[in-house]
Amino acid sequence: MRISPIDIHKHRFRTTFRGCDPVEVRTFLASLADQHEAVIRENNQLREQVALLREQVREHEEREKILKDTLLAAQAAAQQVRAAAEREADVLVKEAELKAEEMMEVARRRIGQQEGRLSELKMLRRDLVEKLRAMLSRQAGILSDWQEGEGADNLEFLDAQRRSGAASTGDRRPG
Repeated sequence: MRISPIDIHKHRFRTTFRGCDPVEVRTFLASLADQHEAVIRENNQLREQVALLREQVREHEEREKILKDTLLAAQAAAQQVRAAAEREADVLVKEAELKAEEMMEVARRRIGQQEGRLSELKMLRRDLVEKLRAMLSRQAGILSDWQEGEGADNLEFLDAQRRSGAASTGDRRPG
């Protein structure tokens, strides 16, 4: 059975011939009732504080859970971003390698073309040098004939010219 402070205040003891001093008993009971009331009030306040603190703890636990979930989500997102960046980097590297290979192939083709052109130019130069030598040789022969012919009659020189020209053209003299 619970006794409230009011029960203590209202409680009356029987009086006996040699009993306790009623004033002292009432004073003690009043003091006891006041202290009991204070203890009950303090107990109620503490219960309210405990309830409030439990609510705060629950809120903090919820926030902690939210923060953990957010952190896990951020880590997952960071891993996804990192993986996507790595894939993109791999693609860019492969594209760059392909482009470099294409450029090398174009350069090889151009080098091949230039080497072919260089070979052609070298053959043309050889042909020109040989033709020039042949022409110079003929011109030297003509000069030599001309110098020999200066001492001789001009008509003989012309005949020699005709003969050397006819020999080179297959001897087509009018006859």
